[in-house]
Amino acid sequence: MSLLFPVFLIVGLSYLFLRLDLLVVQFTAMSLSFCGHYYLDNQYHVAGSWLGRFSWFRRKQQLHFIHHRYGNCNFAVIDFFWDRLLGTYRRVASGGCAVTSVASPRPRPTDT
Repeated sequence: MSLLFPVFLIVGLSYLFLRLDLLVVQFTAMSLSFCGHYYLDNQYHVAGSWLGRFSWFRRKQQLHFIHHRYGNCNFAVIDFFWDRLLGTYRRVASGGCAVTSVASPRPRPTDT
């Protein structure tokens, strides 16, 4: 729901300031971007997706699932540039997920 306000603001301002042909280009680009995000997000959750044969897809899928595990990081679906810039990016590491922007707590040694 919080996403709707900025979208309506951008659309409203675009309607006021852009010529009709540029407005159509902007709406087309926004629609294609939304469809791409929606499609990839759905494919991340499909077992045996046809995109799974591509290493770039499997990498982005891993990053996306980190978002589901830790709801405060990796908000992007297609490109994680903004997550890196804003400090909400978590990388995929073997044996767990290390935070790249904030120091992770160290495990305590076990008493034997």
